[in-house]
This record gives sequence, structure tokens and C-alpha cells, in this order.
Amino acid sequence: MYGFSQFRAGTLQVLMDHQGSLEYKTTLGFNKPQQLHRNPIYEGHPENPNRIDVCRNLLTECGLIKECQEVDTFPSLDDLDLRQTHTEGHVNRLLKEAISMDQDSLNHLCEDYDSVFMTPGSVEAAKSAVSCCRWLAESIVENKIPNAFALVRPPGHHADRYSACGFCLFNNAAQAAEAAFNFGADRILIVDLDIHHGQGTQQIFYEDKRVMVLSVHRYEDGKFWPHLRESNFDHVGDSEGAGYNINITLNETGCGDADYIAIFWNVLWPLAREFCPDFVIISAGFDSCDGDPLGEMRLSPDAYSHIVYHLRGLAHGKLLLILEGGYNHSVQSVGVHRCLRVLCGYKPLPISLVEPPKASTVISCLNSISVLRGFWNCFDFYVSGHCKGKPWSLHHPTISFEPPKEEEKENTSNVLQENLFKNEWHCKASTAPSKMLLVHNGDSSKHYNCVEEDHPEKPARTASIMAKLESCGLPSKCEVLLNERVATDSELEAVHERPYIQKMKRTAELANFDDLCAKTFLELTTRSKREAKTNKSTLPAYYSEYNDGKWRYVELALVADYSVFAKYDKDEAKVMERLQTIAHHVNALYYPLNIRITLVWVDIWKDGDKFEVATSGDRTLDHFLNYRKGIIKAHPNDNAHMLTDIRFDASVVGKAFKGTMCSYDYSGGVDVDHSDNAAVVAATVAHEMGHNFGMEHDVDYGTTCNCPGNHCVMAPSTGSVNTHNELELKLKFDCFH
Repeated sequence: MYGFSQFRAGTLQVLMDHQGSLEYKTTLGFNKPQQLHRNPIYEGHPENPNRIDVCRNLLTECGLIKECQEVDTFPSLDDLDLRQTHTEGHVNRLLKEAISMDQDSLNHLCEDYDSVFMTPGSVEAAKSAVSCCRWLAESIVENKIPNAFALVRPPGHHADRYSACGFCLFNNAAQAAEAAFNFGADRILIVDLDIHHGQGTQQIFYEDKRVMVLSVHRYEDGKFWPHLRESNFDHVGDSEGAGYNINITLNETGCGDADYIAIFWNVLWPLAREFCPDFVIISAGFDSCDGDPLGEMRLSPDAYSHIVYHLRGLAHGKLLLILEGGYNHSVQSVGVHRCLRVLCGYKPLPISLVEPPKASTVISCLNSISVLRGFWNCFDFYVSGHCKGKPWSLHHPTISFEPPKEEEKENTSNVLQENLFKNEWHCKASTAPSKMLLVHNGDSSKHYNCVEEDHPEKPARTASIMAKLESCGLPSKCEVLLNERVATDSELEAVHERPYIQKMKRTAELANFDDLCAKTFLELTTRSKREAKTNKSTLPAYYSEYNDGKWRYVELALVADYSVFAKYDKDEAKVMERLQTIAHHVNALYYPLNIRITLVWVDIWKDGDKFEVATSGDRTLDHFLNYRKGIIKAHPNDNAHMLTDIRFDASVVGKAFKGTMCSYDYSGGVDVDHSDNAAVVAATVAHEMGHNFGMEHDVDYGTTCNCPGNHCVMAPSTGSVNTHNELELKLKFDCFH
């Protein structure tokens, strides 16, 4: 079987021996015998050696060829290699019969095929094209070269297992795939961008799940060559290969960049990503480009290179392009140049999508998705007949096949290149390959969680990432940018509301920790319990650090459920007065800590509860916090509490999470309106708010807790603050931890 052991000494062996020291960015394969293959009858036939010459001239003119490893000598090929994709009868007919025929006999032989011509040197040219493609595929799979472009002819994607067809003698892409299999590639993606359907490649792998064959081709319901029923979208493979053959049909001429890009992102790319190939082959036919006399499409060479650029992101970059069709030699040469630039590491040139894809292209995409969604998960989100809810328009594919009469087939005899559209895209060569841009914002040590030192979102997170990248040497291969620019207000307001932005800006003026951060109050609580030796002065010593003359504000939202509204005779004014009084008392309780509690929003549920208010305090708290998340954008607040007249189980009068002040998910509590005295209920609200600040219960009266009497706002049961006199006493001695 074919392999590197068959190498003969020469240029290729020297290249292989020094592969590690060469700085080539890609490999460009040529087959010299292609000069022997031409149409013996029509001198101006578009599939002629000039196709390669024009490409090579442009690559030389632009200097891009200097960045490529050129290879034009390959190991010998035997019939066993060819029989991996072709029958013994087809191989013998060409290798043992045609190779020895004179021109008249060859012309007679070609009459047995569809659109095939040969000269005495054609079989040798076809063998050398296959040998080039096989060697490049093997070298890529073995990581000896990164990627490659086989600039060979005759093309190959129309040749099937049994016969030559459509200017093709042997199938180059199929042969490259089999060679890749021999060297360890398990899944291979073949993307055929030639304007004609590669029916030969389809037939060879139609029952093979190792290969996904994806072809984008002009079809026009069978009116365009090769006029086959099996070129339509509903032929998706058979047996183990079911779902692995994809035909995306173009049913009108003039399809351009928008059409191909739409096909790529909506069908080709999702399938390729899910298939996850080990090796990618592109049957690079440039007859789909604008100006080709046979294709009649409007695809630009730059858009073509965008497709190659993204496919290069698969299979760790193991990508092989193989030249197929392309009959406007000027346009083809620019297309080859653009694609080769991408293989060399340059970014593709910009394209302008000023028009949407054609309606027929959208239908073709939906047709393919409709027949493939049963095989691939990437299309699950498309509407199906089982979709519930509001009905969407459901696409029902229809199959049409209208082949032409024999006399309507296209004429490909003579094409005068001088009369064709000359590509106006000048040679744009970048000075350096594009690099990945790696952006970081420098020192991020100032942003960390005050309470949880081991919180995963910490400065060490990005520092460890950068350290890992540097250990691998990746930053040296990237364009590294230290971004020190601060976002402007107008940029922030594109996403966030202005009050929120201003609120975040105010935190920059706070000393030490954010003074509304839970750690501030957690430190205060711990110190008051374990360390503080205080007397009953009006300003205990442990307040001094926080009494710096700066006021801190908590924007409070209060909610009264329907039971509270009913309790106060369904009088909105009475409920509003009750809530304002409670907020006033809560503000007084936190006044000694230079914290002002500002009531910014009230919601009175006059028409019934907006969620189930249960006797389970935990469940009601969970419902309320979810409710707060739903209204916080419209009604920004730092903390929210709901009052209810529903009695919680186990005589609990309030529920809140600890250390969650100002958080999006958990900054709030639920409180029972358990007393006619608003000050007593305010103590409950202040107690639950204390938990939000990070405070724990005070249970060690007379030791570290010096509250007068035996009552404390942070006592396990705030209901013990029974009288207004006791509340005033606590305010007097400023001892609320």
C-alpha cells in the first residue's frame, strides 16, 4: 500500500529531512505532468494547463509563493491505491488500456463518458494529481505540514467508483480522504464549493459515516449539469452513511456573497462543528466565483476565503484545498491567491454584504435542514410539527426535478479568456500574518470579594490564566494589548441605566472596603462580640472606624402584600403611612452607624398577591427574592422587604439571608406585621436587614453584648423588643450590632 517508504531520493526527500527547520507557512503542491493533459479538439477549452500557469504567475507577482513550500515530486502510485476509491474495471481501463492508446483511440474511448477528454499523457497527469493529494493529506495528518493547497489538474470530484466524468479521471478528494484514513484520521469532512455537484465524491462515500460530504452547487431543479436526481437536497446518504451526505442546491443564477455566507452559517458550519472532523478537505472549485462563464454566480474570491478561514478552525487546522473547476482563469487565480493567504495565516479581506440572500437560497437552506434535523442535534431549535405554543410558519420542503433535453446541455468547447471578465481585485498582500489579539486590563487586584477570600471570581483567576499562557509561550504568538481605557458613560448607557451607573461610580469614593459591603458589618459584629470592651457611652469605641463623617445610603423598597392591605381596611393611604413610619424607625436604628435608610419605592398589592404567600417563611422568602429580581430594573433598589399579615410557621416573624446586602439575587427579606406598634415591626425589619448586612444573632448578653436590659435588635427573637420605651433606650445607647 502507498506510504512514505516508497519515497525515492530527490527533492522531496530533502524537504522532508529538513521539515523542522523550514519556516514555510503552508505547502503548495503542483503536478508537472498536468501540462500533458489538454483537450485535443478544442484548443480554447477552459480546462487547460493555462489555469495553473495564471495562478502561479499571480502568486509569484504578489510574493506569496515565497512563503509556501513548493512540492512537485511525489512517490509512485499503484493500482491498489486507486482501487480504494475506484473499481478494478475503471482503474484497469485507464492504467492498462488508455495509457497505451493513440489519440484517435482515446477520442473514441472518451465518447463512452460524459464530458471527458484525454491525450496520451492524461492518465499520467491524473495519477500525479492523485499522488500529490495523497502525499499532502498524509503529511498533514502526521503533523509534518500544517495545511496545504493542491494546485493540480485534471480535477477529480466528478469521477465516481466506476467511470470518469466531467473533465475528471480519478477522484482526487476521495483519494486524499482514504490516504488520511490510512494515517489515523477517523472523521473527514469534504466541503465541495465547485459550482457543479461533485456526484462522484457523493457516490463513493454515500454509505460511509467516516466522511461527511457537503456540497453547495447550482442545481436549478436538475436543469444544470450533471442533471442528476441524486444531486437534490433529499439525498442524504444511505445505510451507515445516512445523514452524512448534504446537498445544498442553488436554484437560480446570480447567487453571491450573501447567499454563500448564509449557507455557511446556517447549514455548513453547524454540521461541521457537530461532526467534529479530524481532517478537512475542500474541493476548491472557483467556477462559483463572479465572472466564470459556466457558473454564472456572483461569489467574490474574498468571500470564498472567509469560508476557508473559518473551516481552518476545525480539526486543529488540518486543512487541504484541492483545485477542482474554475474556467475564468483571471478570477480563479485571485481566488487561489485569497485562499492561500488564509493558509499562510493572513486574515481574509473584508467583504460587504449589502444585499440579503435570495429567497431561493433561504428555501434551499430550509430544505436541507428539514431533511437533516432527524440526524443532527444542531438543528433542534428549528420549528417542527411538534412545536407547542404560538404557531410559527412551518417549512414544508418540496422536491422538483426537471432535467433538460439533450440538445439543451451547455457547450464547453471553446472559451476565449480574453473576452471574459477580468478580475479587478488587485493583489493585497499584508505585511505580516494576522495574530490573535489578547487583551487584558492589567492589575485586577483591586476587585475581590471582601467576605469570601476563596471566592472563585478573584484576581488569581486571570493571573493564573496568564501564567499558564506564558508557560506555553502563547503570548509571544499573539498581539498582546494592555487596555487601560475606561468605558465612557455613553458606552455604559448602551447596556445599563444611568442611575445604576452613577451608583457604581459612587463606590470609588468609599474608603477601604465598600462601606455597604457585608464585610464591614461582619467585622463590626465580630469585634463587638469578641474584642470590644465598651462602656455605655453614646459613641462606643468600636464605632469610631466607621464614624468618619461620611454617610452611607441604603435605597430601600418596601412591599405590602394583600393581607396587609386588607388589615388596614384596604385603605391605600393608611398602608402608605404605615410603611413610611416603619422605614423612618429603621433609618433611626441604623443612624448611629452613619447609615441612612432611604425609602425609594413602595408597592401595595391592592388586587391580590403577586405570588403565593405561604406560612413557610423560607418558601415565601424565595418567592419574594425572585419577585425582586423581576422588578429591580424598573425600580432599582439596594434592599427590599415585604410585609405580610400571614403568620409564619414556628412563630417566626422574619426571614433573610446573611451577608447579601446590595446583591442581585438575595438582598431582601420578608417580615410579619406582628404588632400594631410600627416601631416594633421596624425592629423586625432592622433585624432581618442586619442579617443582610452580615450580622449574626446576639445571644451572649452581659458579656460581649452590652445592650441595656436583656433585649437586642439582633436577638434571636426581635419580638422581645416589646415596648416603645425599650426601643428608645436602645437608640439612646447606640448598641445595635
